[in-house]
Amino acid sequence: MKPTLVPYVTAVVAMVLIGVTGVVTVQTVRPGDNTLIITAILGFITTTLMALLAFLKSNETHASVNGQMEEFKAAKSPGRRRRTNGRTSCRNEAQMSGILWRILIAIVACVLAFQLIPPVCRIIGFDLSADVMLVVRICIAGLAVLYILRGASPPWARA
Repeated sequence: MKPTLVPYVTAVVAMVLIGVTGVVTVQTVRPGDNTLIITAILGFITTTLMALLAFLKSNETHASVNGQMEEFKAAKSPGRRRRTNGRTSCRNEAQMSGILWRILIAIVACVLAFQLIPPVCRIIGFDLSADVMLVVRICIAGLAVLYILRGASPPWARA
């Protein structure tokens, strides 16, 4: 499998656009000193981007190691060689990829919600107590776990 830079470039460009859009929106909607909100937005974008790039790299490494393992098995036992025509020969691998994508999506959604709910509530003037925020976080985390266990895989992760 030949490595490609397209997912990395796409992820970086998308996250930078999200960050720039967030900063411009905050500056437009709320003129004045927005240092705290902008720092929160940029911190979230940076953290999420690094996690996304690490996930993409680990996924690429996993595919590479799997390909080498298949070649090793095929070379060791030529009578049991399977033709894959460049596609994954194992349905479990596609299922695992779908689970990994769901985990990534759930983590990004939780981090996004956990970091954006308090500043947004402060901006609109809603005083969010620690107890209410704890209940909201538990509900969001529960929905994330439910999505990981029972949710549909994203279209690009289906076999």
